[in-house]
Amino acid sequence: MYLLLFIIWFMAVVSALGFFTNTLSTYSYRTVRKAYGVLINYPEYRAVWELIKEIINREDITPNATDLEIILDGKRWRIELEDIGSGINPNNLSEDDLRHLLSSCGVPIGAQMDSLIDAFLDWTDKDDMRRLNGAEKEYYLSLPNPYKPRNGPLLSTDEILYIKGFSKVHRCLSKILSIYGTNKVNINTASPEMLKALGLEEEEIESILKKRKEEIITSMEDLREILGGVSEAYYSKWISFVPSGVYKITIEDKGSCLNLIYSKKQKRVLKVF
Repeated sequence: MYLLLFIIWFMAVVSALGFFTNTLSTYSYRTVRKAYGVLINYPEYRAVWELIKEIINREDITPNATDLEIILDGKRWRIELEDIGSGINPNNLSEDDLRHLLSSCGVPIGAQMDSLIDAFLDWTDKDDMRRLNGAEKEYYLSLPNPYKPRNGPLLSTDEILYIKGFSKVHRCLSKILSIYGTNKVNINTASPEMLKALGLEEEEIESILKKRKEEIITSMEDLREILGGVSEAYYSKWISFVPSGVYKITIEDKGSCLNLIYSKKQKRVLKVF
């Protein structure tokens, strides 16, 4: 516990020195490396890290392998792996894609849908020109607690809460979207909400959940067999059968918690929090 507290303190100090900023792309790789390097260079923590790497390097990660409680040398640890790259990136959506996702969250076609789409596009574009049903700087600065729109790519999925009209659909979208998303969804670990967003019906989702308890789904042919050859209209372009390789790793000790975003492809930590 004391070591994890030290890491948190260490990060706070380097943050104060200006190594960290609010923009993910400007994180100091050297600083992040030091922070989690402290973790893996102690024997008891290194054993945990080696176990995590062993799991990450598997190609058949299932939900049963991503939420673990282990005991090493009499010490209890909880490790959670979330394949956050297996998701839909809000910064890489077409207008039709956004319309489809909003529909999967229960937004009816019509004025409400048009307002949400225009507000989202106004928030993420580079100018202050308001679309017909959208909202730009004037609207956000007129709020009781004013703020300016991003006018650029989202930096987190929570940012959607600040976009006009999106508070009611944020909970649904947060289970679908990831700023680390590759726009490929692993069918073997996707949540029911994610499967619904892909355009699958309730019965089809139930069939997938039942099948993956028995074995890994490895191909589109397997999926067609499970679903009875249904249309691939929307979901086929987003389907994957392997992990993305970008994980949120949560390591919990008694009274302490450490989170890392780790890229298997880059072999490095992208963020520590």
